[in-house]
Amino acid sequence: MAVTLTSSRKRKHARRKPQPGRSHSYARRGGRTEKKKRLARFPLDELQNPTKEDVYRARLPELDDPYEEPCLAADPMPKDYVFVARGDPYVTRNCKVHSKASADMVYIVYDNKAKDKLGIRVKHEIYKHVTELASQTADKRAAAVLAQDNRDEKKAQRILKQTFPGIPPKCAKTILQHAFLKGSGRVGRSTKQPDAVKARLAVEAHIRHEHTPYDSLLDDGTDRDDARAAVRKSVQALRDQWAGKSKPASESKSATGESSSDEELPRRATRLRPKPSPEVIVID
Repeated sequence: MAVTLTSSRKRKHARRKPQPGRSHSYARRGGRTEKKKRLARFPLDELQNPTKEDVYRARLPELDDPYEEPCLAADPMPKDYVFVARGDPYVTRNCKVHSKASADMVYIVYDNKAKDKLGIRVKHEIYKHVTELASQTADKRAAAVLAQDNRDEKKAQRILKQTFPGIPPKCAKTILQHAFLKGSGRVGRSTKQPDAVKARLAVEAHIRHEHTPYDSLLDDGTDRDDARAAVRKSVQALRDQWAGKSKPASESKSATGESSSDEELPRRATRLRPKPSPEVIVID
């Protein structure tokens, strides 16, 4: 008995139909050029019935290093190899260095969908040697890291003070502990921006959140761009004040006690007053 599919079920089955040599999610993202480059190592067109594992394996990137090869976590472990998880840059870096020095292959391990990098596979003896080195140099490396952190903190303080000499000490401390916090990934830790730009962006972010109703606008459902536009002038005004480009209103009074706005009124009136007509001399 034949089964008739409705139009919606037809579309559903059509989406499920596998297409050899093509990753549906990759096509949706528009990465066709990169997809072809990645599939070159594992040509799915040569497989009659590619499995999900074949499709995922086709996503593994090509590596330029002849001593590095990508693999999935489900792949069998090579003989005398161990898995080294991500998390310790010293161990990972030195495992790679010692492996390549002895002409041993390093396997870059991805999850079973070939999306995230999990770690590496290296020879057991190399891993053991590197962990011993890590243990022997742990105290020295910790001291070096602490010294570098202190240098980075002093540098950040100097940048803030030079760029914004009028910033209150409490605000400067808050910015240093937030935007310049190690491992935060925030603007103060960026290596792609000049120091002055990092300081400006960090100060603007602090002012926006701590000295304007920006967060309240977001809590009320205001769009992020609209909320930023609403407080932009306030942010710029306080930023310029801390940078020494403008004076606060309390300091703009004259010696007579009149405000700056009161002093401007006569000048406006003078500018608007018509010029007197030239004097007429009558000669008898």
